[in-house]
Formats: sequence, C-alpha cells, structure tokens
Amino acid sequence: MYLLGFWEESTQKKFTNAPLVNFYGFCRKGDSFMGVVAKHSTMVFYSDGNDHYSQRVRLVLAEKGVAVEIIDVEPGNIPEDIASLNPYNSLPTLVDRDLVLYESQVIMEYLDERFPHPPLLPVYPVARAQSRLYVYRIQRDWCGFVDTIVAGR
Repeated sequence: MYLLGFWEESTQKKFTNAPLVNFYGFCRKGDSFMGVVAKHSTMVFYSDGNDHYSQRVRLVLAEKGVAVEIIDVEPGNIPEDIASLNPYNSLPTLVDRDLVLYESQVIMEYLDERFPHPPLLPVYPVARAQSRLYVYRIQRDWCGFVDTIVAGR
C-alpha cells in the first residue's frame, strides 16, 4: 500500500499527482489512485480508538487499503446496533454485508482472506509459523499488561 500523506478537512491539502488521502491512507470517494476508483464500502467497523485490539484491526485495514466506514464508539456507551448484531455487545465489531465479526483475531484473518494482497503473513510455511508464534507471544506476554494499564489498575 502506498501512504501518500494525510488529508485534513479544514485545510484541504492536495499532494502532487495524488488524490486526497485521509489518515488511514484511503482515497476519498470518487478519487482515483493508481488506476483504481475508490467506491463506497458496505463494510462498517465499530471501534474503540483507545483499545489495542481495535487498533490492530485498523492497522490491517490500512495495510490492505480497505475502504471501510469506521465508527468510533465509547466502550461505556455502545449503541443498540451493536447489541443487536453482536451477542457479546463488545468492540471491535466488523459488519460486512450480512456477516458480523466481533473478535479482533477473527476479523484480521477474515480481512486477510477476503483481501489477499498484500498478504499479512509470509508465503513460506516455516516463515508463516514463525510469524504466528511472534503474534502468539505478543498476545500472551504483553496484551494482559496493556489491558491492565489501560484499565488503570
């Protein structure tokens, strides 16, 4: 993915030979980028901007260049939409047409399979396994600490 810069609504910055690009590197509707026209997405991502699980999914969305509507939700004020879609009433939650996903790892795997280029994991099995092991170690060794820090305990 080519991240050309930041797009700011207030200043309407334009870049040489480049469409307007927002923070996530997605083209605005109707702008063309490398011969591809960005279209309106049917994908909606309910996210907590302070949650590292939501941030992981946002990184994957940015890396894949997926056009998605991101709705930031306060964890204490989750809309009824999510409660009707997600039996755990939790964040992050991704809605893609009739599919609802509500676990960050499942969401990231789905995005990697639905949008295969660029791949998130190496092609070779040994390198893939090593990458998965790194992810597992981060999940097991660090995420609990991050959750504790964020919760203020």
